[in-house]
Amino acid sequence: MGRIPTGGGSPLSEKTDPLGTISAAPWGSALIMPISYTYSHDGLTDASKIAILNANYMAKRLEKHYPVLFRGVNRTIFR
Repeated sequence: MGRIPTGGGSPLSEKTDPLGTISAAPWGSALIMPISYTYSHDGLTDASKIAILNANYMAKRLEKHYPVLFRGVNRTIFR
């Protein structure tokens, strides 16, 4: 048997190398990809819709105090 998966390898002897770079940005999040995979297609779509709703809500609340630079259809952030 090979090394354990958390040790940078795999129990399979033919694959003992680490996965490689997941996030190359200095402060990037390596968990972005696994998190999006756990949502599945429907969950990711629902989470995206909620994020858009939240962005529009926050833009509306803050527009009296700060300029909102990028507006689209119906003066919303996203359609």
